[in-house]
Amino acid sequence: MTDTPSVLSSAVAETAAAGPTRFTLRQENAGSRARLDHARPRGPVRRLARVIGRRLTRTVVVDGVLDLGGRRVLAGDDQAWGMVQIGHRVWSGRAGRRVEDRLESPAPLKLDPLGLLDSVAGLRTPGYGDDPGPERHLVARTDRGTIEVWLDGGRVHRIRRDDEGDVSTMTLHETDVDADALDWTRLPAPAT
Repeated sequence: MTDTPSVLSSAVAETAAAGPTRFTLRQENAGSRARLDHARPRGPVRRLARVIGRRLTRTVVVDGVLDLGGRRVLAGDDQAWGMVQIGHRVWSGRAGRRVEDRLESPAPLKLDPLGLLDSVAGLRTPGYGDDPGPERHLVARTDRGTIEVWLDGGRVHRIRRDDEGDVSTMTLHETDVDADALDWTRLPAPAT
Protein backbone atom coordinates (compact mmCIF):
# COMPACT_ATOMS: atom_id res chain seq x y z
CA MET A 1 0.00 0.00 0.00
CA THR A 2 1.41 3.38 -0.95
CA ASP A 3 0.45 6.88 0.13
CA THR A 4 -1.27 7.37 -3.22
CA PRO A 5 -2.94 10.79 -2.59
CA SER A 6 0.28 12.61 -1.67
CA VAL A 7 2.34 10.86 -4.37
CA LEU A 8 -0.19 11.79 -7.06
CA SER A 9 -0.66 15.38 -5.85
CA SER A 10 3.12 15.84 -5.95
CA ALA A 11 3.32 14.28 -9.42
CA VAL A 12 0.65 16.61 -10.81
CA ALA A 13 2.44 19.61 -9.25
CA GLU A 14 5.75 18.46 -10.83
CA THR A 15 4.01 18.03 -14.19
CA ALA A 16 2.59 21.57 -13.99
CA ALA A 17 6.00 22.96 -13.02
CA ALA A 18 7.58 21.31 -16.09
CA GLY A 19 5.58 23.64 -18.32
CA PRO A 20 3.19 23.04 -21.21
CA THR A 21 3.28 19.56 -22.72
CA ARG A 22 1.99 17.76 -25.78
CA PHE A 23 -0.56 15.03 -25.12
CA THR A 24 -2.69 12.36 -26.79
CA LEU A 25 -6.08 11.55 -25.30
CA ARG A 26 -7.99 8.45 -26.38
CA GLN A 27 -11.62 8.03 -25.31
CA GLU A 28 -13.26 4.62 -25.76
CA ASN A 29 -16.97 4.55 -25.00
CA ALA A 30 -17.55 0.79 -24.69
CA GLY A 31 -19.51 1.15 -21.43
CA SER A 32 -21.94 3.61 -23.00
CA ARG A 33 -22.42 1.28 -25.98
CA ALA A 34 -23.09 -1.71 -23.68
CA ARG A 35 -25.67 0.27 -21.68
CA LEU A 36 -27.32 1.39 -24.93
CA ASP A 37 -27.42 -2.16 -26.32
CA HIS A 38 -28.94 -3.45 -23.09
CA ALA A 39 -31.69 -0.80 -23.01
CA ARG A 40 -32.47 -0.78 -26.74
CA PRO A 41 -36.07 0.35 -27.37
CA ARG A 42 -38.43 -1.25 -29.91
CA GLY A 43 -40.33 0.34 -32.80
CA PRO A 44 -39.51 3.49 -34.79
CA VAL A 45 -37.40 4.90 -31.98
CA ARG A 46 -35.05 1.92 -32.30
CA ARG A 47 -33.49 3.11 -35.58
CA LEU A 48 -32.92 6.62 -34.22
CA ALA A 49 -31.39 5.19 -31.02
CA ARG A 50 -28.96 3.08 -33.07
CA VAL A 51 -27.86 6.03 -35.19
CA ILE A 52 -27.32 8.25 -32.15
CA GLY A 53 -25.70 5.41 -30.23
CA ARG A 54 -23.14 4.73 -32.92
CA ARG A 55 -22.08 8.37 -32.96
CA LEU A 56 -21.90 8.64 -29.18
CA THR A 57 -20.03 5.41 -28.63
CA ARG A 58 -17.20 5.74 -31.10
CA THR A 59 -13.54 5.91 -30.11
CA VAL A 60 -12.14 9.43 -30.23
CA VAL A 61 -8.44 10.36 -30.31
CA VAL A 62 -7.29 13.96 -29.85
CA ASP A 63 -3.80 15.43 -29.83
CA GLY A 64 -2.89 18.79 -28.43
CA VAL A 65 -1.06 20.97 -25.96
CA LEU A 66 -1.87 21.10 -22.26
CA ASP A 67 -0.76 24.09 -20.21
CA LEU A 68 -1.60 22.94 -16.69
CA GLY A 69 -0.10 26.01 -15.03
CA GLY A 70 -2.10 28.34 -17.29
CA ARG A 71 -5.21 26.09 -17.07
CA ARG A 72 -5.61 25.89 -20.85
CA VAL A 73 -5.83 23.23 -23.58
CA LEU A 74 -5.54 23.40 -27.36
CA ALA A 75 -6.60 20.10 -28.98
CA GLY A 76 -7.88 18.60 -32.22
CA ASP A 77 -8.67 15.26 -33.79
CA ASP A 78 -8.00 13.87 -37.27
CA GLN A 79 -11.57 14.67 -38.38
CA ALA A 80 -11.07 18.47 -38.48
CA TRP A 81 -12.56 19.06 -35.01
CA GLY A 82 -10.81 21.41 -32.58
CA MET A 83 -11.17 22.60 -29.00
CA VAL A 84 -9.79 25.50 -26.99
CA GLN A 85 -10.23 25.35 -23.22
CA ILE A 86 -9.19 28.16 -20.92
CA GLY A 87 -10.11 27.41 -17.32
CA HIS A 88 -13.73 26.27 -17.34
CA ARG A 89 -14.48 28.04 -20.63
CA VAL A 90 -14.55 25.80 -23.73
CA TRP A 91 -15.01 26.47 -27.43
CA SER A 92 -15.19 23.65 -29.95
CA GLY A 93 -16.15 23.00 -33.54
CA ARG A 94 -14.62 22.78 -36.99
CA ALA A 95 -10.87 23.37 -37.01
CA GLY A 96 -9.67 26.79 -38.13
CA ARG A 97 -12.72 28.74 -36.95
CA ARG A 98 -12.19 31.74 -34.72
CA VAL A 99 -12.89 31.22 -31.03
CA GLU A 100 -14.75 34.53 -30.75
CA ASP A 101 -17.22 33.32 -33.42
CA ARG A 102 -18.09 30.17 -31.44
CA LEU A 103 -20.49 29.83 -28.54
CA GLU A 104 -18.85 28.99 -25.25
CA SER A 105 -19.83 25.62 -23.80
CA PRO A 106 -19.13 23.80 -20.54
CA ALA A 107 -16.08 21.56 -20.34
CA PRO A 108 -16.79 18.14 -21.84
CA LEU A 109 -17.17 15.39 -19.29
CA LYS A 110 -14.98 12.89 -21.14
CA LEU A 111 -12.60 14.81 -23.42
CA ASP A 112 -11.28 17.01 -20.63
CA PRO A 113 -7.49 16.81 -20.13
CA LEU A 114 -7.55 19.39 -17.32
CA GLY A 115 -10.35 17.50 -15.56
CA LEU A 116 -8.48 14.22 -15.94
CA LEU A 117 -5.36 15.62 -14.24
CA ASP A 118 -7.51 17.33 -11.60
CA SER A 119 -9.17 14.00 -10.82
CA VAL A 120 -5.73 12.47 -10.25
CA ALA A 121 -4.59 15.34 -8.01
CA GLY A 122 -7.86 15.21 -6.07
CA LEU A 123 -7.79 11.50 -5.21
CA ARG A 124 -8.20 10.99 -1.48
CA THR A 125 -8.39 7.20 -1.41
CA PRO A 126 -5.44 4.93 -0.80
CA GLY A 127 -4.25 2.96 -3.76
CA TYR A 128 -1.76 0.29 -4.61
CA GLY A 129 1.15 0.14 -6.98
CA ASP A 130 4.63 -1.09 -7.60
CA ASP A 131 7.79 -0.40 -5.64
CA PRO A 132 9.10 3.18 -5.45
CA GLY A 133 11.48 4.12 -8.21
CA PRO A 134 11.84 6.54 -11.12
CA GLU A 135 9.00 4.81 -13.01
CA ARG A 136 5.89 3.92 -11.04
CA HIS A 137 2.44 2.58 -11.76
CA LEU A 138 -0.26 3.47 -9.24
CA VAL A 139 -3.90 2.44 -9.16
CA ALA A 140 -6.75 3.97 -7.14
CA ARG A 141 -10.41 3.02 -6.99
CA THR A 142 -13.17 5.60 -7.39
CA ASP A 143 -16.96 5.44 -7.04
CA ARG A 144 -17.34 4.58 -10.72
CA GLY A 145 -14.20 2.59 -11.53
CA THR A 146 -10.42 2.93 -11.39
CA ILE A 147 -7.74 5.45 -12.18
CA GLU A 148 -4.29 4.19 -13.15
CA VAL A 149 -1.36 6.58 -13.24
CA TRP A 150 2.11 5.95 -14.65
CA LEU A 151 4.81 8.25 -13.29
CA ASP A 152 8.20 8.86 -14.86
CA GLY A 153 10.79 10.81 -12.89
CA GLY A 154 8.17 12.14 -10.47
CA ARG A 155 5.90 13.48 -13.24
CA VAL A 156 2.69 12.11 -14.67
CA HIS A 157 3.38 10.22 -17.90
CA ARG A 158 0.06 8.44 -18.54
CA ILE A 159 -3.41 8.36 -16.97
CA ARG A 160 -6.06 5.74 -17.61
CA ARG A 161 -9.51 6.32 -16.11
CA ASP A 162 -12.18 3.62 -16.41
CA ASP A 163 -15.66 4.95 -15.61
CA GLU A 164 -18.00 1.97 -15.86
CA GLY A 165 -16.46 0.80 -19.15
CA ASP A 166 -15.85 4.25 -20.68
CA VAL A 167 -12.06 4.45 -20.77
CA SER A 168 -9.99 7.65 -21.12
CA THR A 169 -6.25 7.24 -21.66
CA MET A 170 -4.06 10.35 -21.79
CA THR A 171 -0.35 10.14 -22.54
CA LEU A 172 1.86 13.18 -21.98
CA HIS A 173 4.71 13.50 -24.49
CA GLU A 174 7.31 16.24 -24.80
CA THR A 175 7.34 18.94 -22.14
CA ASP A 176 8.28 22.61 -22.15
CA VAL A 177 6.34 23.39 -25.32
CA ASP A 178 6.13 27.12 -26.13
CA ALA A 179 2.37 27.45 -25.58
CA ASP A 180 2.45 31.23 -26.00
CA ALA A 181 3.64 30.81 -29.60
CA LEU A 182 0.42 28.88 -30.46
CA ASP A 183 -2.70 30.56 -31.83
CA TRP A 184 -5.26 30.42 -29.00
CA THR A 185 -7.73 32.53 -31.01
CA ARG A 186 -8.61 29.74 -33.49
CA LEU A 187 -9.72 26.15 -33.11
CA PRO A 188 -6.64 24.09 -33.96
CA ALA A 189 -6.12 22.04 -37.09
CA PRO A 190 -5.49 18.29 -36.67
CA ALA A 191 -1.68 18.70 -36.64
CA THR A 192 -1.57 20.84 -33.43
